[in-house]
Amino acid sequence: MYKGLGLLGIAFMICGGILIGTYIHNTSINDSNIDKVPSVTVKVSRLTTMETKPSTPGKTQETLSKSTKETKETNHATEKQTKFSENESENNKLINSFKALCQYPELPTGCEITSLTMVLNYYGFDVDKCDLSDNYLDKGKVGTVDFRMIFEGDPRDKDSYGCYAPVIVNTANKFLRSQSSSLKAAEITDTEFEDLFEYTNKGVPVMVWCTYELAQGHFSVTWNVDGQDMTWYTPEHCMVLLGQKDDKAVTADPASGEIKEYDKELLKTRYEELFKQAVIIQ
Repeated sequence: MYKGLGLLGIAFMICGGILIGTYIHNTSINDSNIDKVPSVTVKVSRLTTMETKPSTPGKTQETLSKSTKETKETNHATEKQTKFSENESENNKLINSFKALCQYPELPTGCEITSLTMVLNYYGFDVDKCDLSDNYLDKGKVGTVDFRMIFEGDPRDKDSYGCYAPVIVNTANKFLRSQSSSLKAAEITDTEFEDLFEYTNKGVPVMVWCTYELAQGHFSVTWNVDGQDMTWYTPEHCMVLLGQKDDKAVTADPASGEIKEYDKELLKTRYEELFKQAVIIQ
């Protein structure tokens, strides 16, 4: 059959065969490569899915609902941690952005409950001093209760007396429980005065018992409660310690509703005379 074609025809047939063979060979190679691509694509797809797979909505919502309140309170407390400048000495650290409140005119004998209100406000609770006094503070008729456990009288009454640290701890925790808060009040009575600044240096205000205007105090009226004599120390007072500034102690004083500086050594003396009573919230 090749005779009729001549040499030129034979040459064309040979070239055509070579081209066809080359095409088939290349096609086989390409098909082989294509078979490998899906495995790479699948691998990338898996990685992408793992990285972007959303959490189960129900589980996410449950986790958030359980932690949101605690997170908010933690943020409030964290935001209140005082930031000091690098050149500020240990004797010049103060809690910033603390709002002082005045006990007057509504609570003429309510220095303790007003001090507690200031601290709760500092931690982000929108609570009023009169609300705390009327609805959370345990009160009793003057001369019939132990002022270490119950307020002697009523803060709204100018002829009442006051209370000691355990009463404020109980009042604070009663309120905090009503708010489902993770914060708690604690009594740190008997803490040495200088050691109180370890709390204020960390942004934790300290409620301290002393005397009004740091006047010299004395024991006054005595009541017999359940067979036990209870003698009141006057002029008992409570305010919030915020830090120190050289030889001054810086406080939020409910008697004036202002941030006030007092002689540190004198405040130390009055604090000790009132039995080193102190309360914090953390």
